[in-house]
Amino acid sequence: YGLNVGKTKRLSRIIFTGINNLSETDIRNEFALTEKSVYDQQSLLDAGERIRRFYRFNGFQNSVIDLDLTYLSATDIEVKVTVKEGQLTRIQNIEIKTDNPDIVTTFLKPLNRRLRKEPLTDNLIVSVKKEFRDDFSEQNYFKAELLGPDIKLTTDKTEAQLVFQVSNSDQYFLDYKGNAMRTKGQIEKALELEHFYSSNPNIGPELSNRIKNYYLNE
Repeated sequence: YGLNVGKTKRLSRIIFTGINNLSETDIRNEFALTEKSVYDQQSLLDAGERIRRFYRFNGFQNSVIDLDLTYLSATDIEVKVTVKEGQLTRIQNIEIKTDNPDIVTTFLKPLNRRLRKEPLTDNLIVSVKKEFRDDFSEQNYFKAELLGPDIKLTTDKTEAQLVFQVSNSDQYFLDYKGNAMRTKGQIEKALELEHFYSSNPNIGPELSNRIKNYYLNE
């Protein structure tokens, strides 16, 4: 049998250019490949895609990553990573589709005033969804379900509209009778209603059982 052993090709130099708005250290960490890494075309393409996703995560929806290879020798490869960051994508407005207009009045207008022109990042979307969920519970929209957002970008991707949909948008009003030993505030604090969410179609009996268990445990 004959065995042909080829020489391993490695990345001997990695050069980054065009990084202006993010940290080069963070970009290199996302890239993950380093000098002396074994050259593999797919691994290199995956590394470039990680950088693109990282820029998108930080609000640069229009970034482009170019990879150029130069052979310094039969085994040594120089990689030039050129980043075209593009402009930061900012929130143009937020929209809620729901059959309850009170939700739009109560939650949407203040949110739009506060977040308009803010950078569109993944962290911001997570924060907005959590804020909606907390506000729904505090205002007794215990079954409200938030879907989305559907992100609509302008042609140049510099502005974005976030479209959420709210289903099960009924607001509940709680009335207590016979609670001589406990105030309404004490009961609701014990039930942690400010964080309460339920997908139960029979929310009344569910709340009754929670109140019953609260008294039994006292």
